[in-house]
Amino acid sequence: MSISEKPEDSRKAEQAALNGQAVQDHSQTLLAEEPRKPPVTEIPPEGEARSRPIWRAAAEILQDVPDEELQRLPTDLAENLDHYLYAAPNRQQGPA
Repeated sequence: MSISEKPEDSRKAEQAALNGQAVQDHSQTLLAEEPRKPPVTEIPPEGEARSRPIWRAAAEILQDVPDEELQRLPTDLAENLDHYLYAAPNRQQGPA
């Protein structure tokens, strides 16, 4: 089974990127707009690729994470990934 991106979702993703909206924020917006569904676990037939936009995969993964946990995620995760993974110095010091 392949998940095809709806044209309106593609336009929303493009608009979010143009407005500088983070992937996490855009994913949360899409989740709020769609009813919660269990993840699809079907295996595609031999030779058929399972393709979907990365933000859709992230949204499916994040749908069961409580909002309280999402609020605890650092807002500078992409910029300071090495800091969070390997305790390297922060590239940007946030407010104390």
